[in-house]
Amino acid sequence: MTMTLPPAKKMTRARAALICDQPFFGSLALRLNIVEDKAADTAWTDGVSFGYNPGYVADLPMGQLVGLVAHEVMHLALCHHTRQGSRDGHKWNQAGDYAINQLLLDSGFELPDKALLEERYKGKSAESIYGLLGDGNDQDPMGEVRPMPGKPTPAETKLEEQTWKIAVTQATQMAKAMGKLPGKGFERTIVQSIMPKINWRSALRDFMDQATRSDYCWMRPNPRYIAQGVYLPSLSSKDIGTIAVAIDTSGSVSEGQLEQFSAEVSAMLEEFNTTVEVIYVDSKVQGQEVFTQADLPLALKLKGGGGTDFRPAFDLVETQGISPCCLVYLTDMCCDRFPDQAPEYPVLWVNTEGDYGWKDPPFGLVINM
Repeated sequence: MTMTLPPAKKMTRARAALICDQPFFGSLALRLNIVEDKAADTAWTDGVSFGYNPGYVADLPMGQLVGLVAHEVMHLALCHHTRQGSRDGHKWNQAGDYAINQLLLDSGFELPDKALLEERYKGKSAESIYGLLGDGNDQDPMGEVRPMPGKPTPAETKLEEQTWKIAVTQATQMAKAMGKLPGKGFERTIVQSIMPKINWRSALRDFMDQATRSDYCWMRPNPRYIAQGVYLPSLSSKDIGTIAVAIDTSGSVSEGQLEQFSAEVSAMLEEFNTTVEVIYVDSKVQGQEVFTQADLPLALKLKGGGGTDFRPAFDLVETQGISPCCLVYLTDMCCDRFPDQAPEYPVLWVNTEGDYGWKDPPFGLVINM
């Protein structure tokens, strides 16, 4: 006899499935309060809560419910709840659905029946699709994205966007480390469309914080999620190892960008009592310097000017047995010579040129300067 789960239990199980199988979506779903809402047609989110109609959830197959949760999370990952402005709410929901549903299907999700799909909208933003939709389009979205609650000021809206973009940074990093980031189309949408809009300095600081606090402890469950009935391990501090910083000196990194990065490396040492190994590299290693807090403030100097090859920096780390807690690579990304295998430590690529036109790195997280 098949046991029928209560809607609330089904919601908990759907979110748990995301945590295990699709950690990018699962980690973001954990940020939301799950609330029953019998007045809702299907489900909705506003960046704070995930509301659901219990009757709708009760009738929905589990695979489609998992897809629905991922669908609502994707609205927030793309900040659809902060970008509606004066646009018509129903039409904005349609545009958002068209922008994300194909990405979810390509990532292996099963969506509820009558999910809005149009091949001609693939790869387009919600704003672009909104402008293409006719006024007489009466198709219903499969869920609802609502504006953030209250009457937020422009500053509060900006902070909300920043908060979600940093959360997306964390979720992307975690999913990549687990080898469970969805397909390339999804990755390009998130990493190359959303990530460049965040403050790269904030993303760098967040990456450093996560990279230097990587021990999980089940003895002290993460208090953030206990109220939701979800027990996850908490991050505990540990002794900070060496931070490796590779700087592309092939001639395409400007003096101004180097000054910016010198300030950020100095900030690393101010915040973390650690050792920073700076590697200057173009097509080969051109120099190496070691800094501690005693060397502040830093003044990095370009050494090189040849071609570009990403492999020598990683080879040096391995041959010298540096064992960094992470590696930060400053580069214009104009190269396709990467190591054959991802290193055991996390890698952050700080891209100085935005849309670089080369293939994405096979590992690590990319943020744009």
